[in-house]
Amino acid sequence: MSQQGTIVLTGGGTGGHIMPALAVAAALRSQAPDVELHYVGTRGGMEESFARDHGIEFHGLKLYPFFGKPVLTKIRALATLPGSLFSAYRLLKRLRAEVAVAFGGYVSAAVGVVAPRMGIPLFVQEQNAIPGRTTRMLSKRSRLVCAGLPAVATHLPNADVHVTGNPVRPDIEAVGAEERPALSPLRLLIMGGSQGAAFLNENGPAIAALLASRGYELQVHHQIGRGNLDEVQAAYKNIAIEAHVEPFIDDMAAAYRNCHIALARSGALSVSELWTSATPAVFVPFPYAVDDHQTHNAASMVETGAAAVIQQRECSVEALCDALESHCTSAAIYAERRQALRDSAPHRAAEECARQILRALPQRGEA
Repeated sequence: MSQQGTIVLTGGGTGGHIMPALAVAAALRSQAPDVELHYVGTRGGMEESFARDHGIEFHGLKLYPFFGKPVLTKIRALATLPGSLFSAYRLLKRLRAEVAVAFGGYVSAAVGVVAPRMGIPLFVQEQNAIPGRTTRMLSKRSRLVCAGLPAVATHLPNADVHVTGNPVRPDIEAVGAEERPALSPLRLLIMGGSQGAAFLNENGPAIAALLASRGYELQVHHQIGRGNLDEVQAAYKNIAIEAHVEPFIDDMAAAYRNCHIALARSGALSVSELWTSATPAVFVPFPYAVDDHQTHNAASMVETGAAAVIQQRECSVEALCDALESHCTSAAIYAERRQALRDSAPHRAAEECARQILRALPQRGEA
């Protein structure tokens, strides 16, 4: 018997919350084509366009962040919270939701708080090694927490935690098995996540220049987020380095396929995609991340020997170049690094999350 019913996905704010939701949505559709999917996010947030682009009906709530915000923002968040919770209740009731899945970000709190109190099973997918405040709150009433990294369980002692790995899109996962082009020219991918990273934007051209001075023919693909596009492009042009600079990369599978090594922040999504695509990397964790979770995110990949972490306060252009160069001093070393990632990467995480979620749906026609 085919599984039917309505599943509500919620989460947003950054690509790190949205992309796993879309990967799980694709897996749910593959495993249960008759299931109806809805996405709840912040009205006007980046999750709205992503959900619609993937054919998922979007429902916007008016919510404001609370943790780590100025006093006036906190007051506004508290003032609008009752209305947001009531809106979430009415929406879940109207949709006849049978399962809710929270992927993090403050927007997921509304559905995550209301669903269990309506008798709707709640699943939580936590991407980071150290769970965020929203996950810690919601996990207490969740049916299951699907953890992207093993360390999550130690921080949620009162929750049922199942380590699935972080969901990534199938096309990105497939890149891990593919061969890469020859190491000349050396292809460097620089990315700071969906929000960009000012530190990487400022230092990327200098890193490229030093690598070139060491004899590398170089091609750079640099994702800058909301940085100054013209300024970064001009910096590469001034040092005569071939560079493709853009605010956001639409086709991440192609970006990984066409690079050899990456320099990146260590948000959970970036780490998971680089790992499953078998792309050696050097990580510069965001120094102001809550609980320093970006350093912890990278730890498991670093253990493979195919990644390194350099803290921003300790960074120099020379140190970053040395770390990048260590992965590609020869074709044999580069192949060894990639194989270490292939052998250790968690695979088919989206499919496993979907299987766990679908267990909460009834088989239509059951007695």
